[in-house]
Amino acid sequence: MKKKNIPVELKLPENMLFNMGNNLAALRTYHGYTQEQVAEILKLSTSAYSKYEQSRCFPQCNVLYALSELYGVTAELILKGNQKEVLTYVITRSSNTIFFEKLVSECSMLACEDQEKVMRLILKLRSAK
Repeated sequence: MKKKNIPVELKLPENMLFNMGNNLAALRTYHGYTQEQVAEILKLSTSAYSKYEQSRCFPQCNVLYALSELYGVTAELILKGNQKEVLTYVITRSSNTIFFEKLVSECSMLACEDQEKVMRLILKLRSAK
């Protein structure tokens, strides 16, 4: 008896792909890897890995598992974590001064009022370690 192919419609939140790409880029940057290095670790081409960070496609389960192991986070954080959750993870685990310097320099593009909020958050999270 032949199996019937029953189409399964998978509905994902619209922002999940976008969040995943941003989260992978943030985690990679925090850990000090280039896209080329992560691709090599995962045994992928750089262009294949780049598509994940550009939110063009989802990684296969084995790749997602390897990424979660590499970055020391859950697959759920990679897939669904919002910017605040990922930033909190990175900041609370960071003793990396270079990372904080990069974060501060990126904040220079924000309005003064927003810069102050981000700086207060960074200081608060760093002191919570």
